[in-house]
Amino acid sequence: MIDRLRATATDAARGAGGIIRRSNSRVLVVDDTPAHDLKLALDRTCEAEILRTIRDAFPDHAILSEEAGYVPGQAAFLWIVDPLDGTVNFYHGIPFFCTSIACYALGEEAARDVNCILPDGSVLGDPLVGVVYDPLREELFVGAAGEGASLNQVPLPAPRASRLDQSVVALSFGAREESIACMSRLFPDMVRSARKIRSFGSTALDIVQVAAGRVGAFVQMGTNLWDFAAAAVVAREAGAVVDAREYQPGKWKVIASAAGIYQEINSKAGA
Repeated sequence: MIDRLRATATDAARGAGGIIRRSNSRVLVVDDTPAHDLKLALDRTCEAEILRTIRDAFPDHAILSEEAGYVPGQAAFLWIVDPLDGTVNFYHGIPFFCTSIACYALGEEAARDVNCILPDGSVLGDPLVGVVYDPLREELFVGAAGEGASLNQVPLPAPRASRLDQSVVALSFGAREESIACMSRLFPDMVRSARKIRSFGSTALDIVQVAAGRVGAFVQMGTNLWDFAAAAVVAREAGAVVDAREYQPGKWKVIASAAGIYQEINSKAGA
């Protein structure tokens, strides 16, 4: 089953990635411009391609996607989809964005320390597969439960960062006031403690940089499940620590970190 889920997620991510590549540098249709964010027609086009691929393979699975919302299914599986994570970057020509697709089990027991109740009362269960695809660099990050994580089919070793002062830390200020306020409070201490602070603008792609050992840790508040669900599978399977907490319905605080610096990161950002 894991092989079919992984293959479907990979096919869907590559399909959407192809659409994104072909749309790069073209005139874009803007659907909406909420504060500190925007929505493109391209998001919906990519999502339609992803959902078609999933539905063809698993017509009875539930789906939670950024644009379409929650669609319940008959089987105890949930696909979690962000068709274009980093839309603002894409719109402004900043080459840091991705497609993010995960599949989790549904059941009576929560996944790890996560207690996420879905709109129909289902409980988010164990993570099964996560795929994050960077279509410009053609980097495909894949994680599968109990099988480790890979980048372009090469296994990812556990992130080795052991000192915060020698690590790059990514912070996402997000688009919501509570996130901006939280990260603004955290920034002065973190910028003095880490080697460098970066804010790249794509939650999923940020987290898989931790999995790849390029970034020591990532912190964000006020994010959505579809922003990090796939990347969390990749990072955990690579040996990183992912601490995801839903502090109010639909809003999450996420810390992803190399194990060697997690306690220090958590002491600064975990409160």
